[in-house]
Amino acid sequence: MNARSNRLEALAYGFAFFASVLGFASIAASQICLGAAVALWLAARKRFEMPPLKGPLLLFMGWTIIAAIVSVDHFAALPQIKKMLGFAMLPVIYTLFRTTSAARRLMEAWFAIGFITVSVSFVQFYLKWRESIARDEPFLLGYLGDRITGLMSHWMTFSETTLLILVVLGSYVLFRDRDRRDGALWSLLTVWLAAGIVLSWTRSAWIAMAGVGAYLVWFWKPRLLWLAPIALMGLPFVVSQEVTTRVDSRVIMWRTGVRMIQDHPWFGVGPERVGPTFMDYLPPDVPKELPVAYYAHLHNTFVHYAAERGLPIVLALLWLFGKVLWDMSRALRRLPPGPSDERFLLHAAITATIALLIVGMSNVSMGDSEVLDAWLGVVAVGYRAAIGNNCQS
Repeated sequence: MNARSNRLEALAYGFAFFASVLGFASIAASQICLGAAVALWLAARKRFEMPPLKGPLLLFMGWTIIAAIVSVDHFAALPQIKKMLGFAMLPVIYTLFRTTSAARRLMEAWFAIGFITVSVSFVQFYLKWRESIARDEPFLLGYLGDRITGLMSHWMTFSETTLLILVVLGSYVLFRDRDRRDGALWSLLTVWLAAGIVLSWTRSAWIAMAGVGAYLVWFWKPRLLWLAPIALMGLPFVVSQEVTTRVDSRVIMWRTGVRMIQDHPWFGVGPERVGPTFMDYLPPDVPKELPVAYYAHLHNTFVHYAAERGLPIVLALLWLFGKVLWDMSRALRRLPPGPSDERFLLHAAITATIALLIVGMSNVSMGDSEVLDAWLGVVAVGYRAAIGNNCQS
């Protein structure tokens, strides 16, 4: 019985490993592996453990179900109900990756898949550049509507998942128990991933890179922050007419979302109902001929979820993100000085959360399964590092 149980546990660990890594290439393959990991672990008659996030997660999932029930279109909410199964990534990774060495191997596999997806994106960028030359048109004219995606289906998913890999790698390079033999390799990979994000032309990811970079430098060598004003020299490069148009469209979306919240403060207009009802809530002073943009969601995590599911959802999200940042920060303060895998994993959970919050200001990042699963994975190993060092709050 013990031998059978050990085999099932080992298989569950392997499927959990691939569930996390394959999320950066195929969400379907990742979910299949995740389901297999759950089934094998239960077959071994083992129980899943959960980090101390039950409160905000139960509020988020429970209120989503209530909003779906209250909605005038229950069936439209089914994709969002199904998507909540992805939250299983948190207890699965937390339960099966119990040591910092196991968590470190998982994160190093993330770095490898990050290298692959960015390498693919470089090839895509080159081909798109050659196409623009063949068409004899300005490169950005066609590129902004059809950007690099790496192994993903959309450039936003590519840029945000690569951003999460990058911030974890940055924490790894600066704070892990160092091995000088491979330091240069990981540093070069950091530049490689950052270049992929720059070429994705996703300004929210650029801003998140800058914000997380400032955080990492502050905890590594704070004196280097005096170089920060140099980054402002690139601001004219970021700001353009295209950015102005996007800001205009975002303001329209957010104002429309506020009107939805005013009419439905408790349960919203219903999951997956923001797009179909958007024009019904358009402010009266906004022309019907809208700026060119994607209006199926509100391009802000908090505004969108509040409009879709009600204001209690915002409370759940603030509670969730705030608790992760609070717990990881307290754990860091209790660590002994010096680099360690625990320090790297705790900083990784913080930087991933900061990155998700920043990109969430202009996109509904949590609605993207690949992004959500990656964030849940790094939060899980962060909590395991905290508990392994008796640093949990």
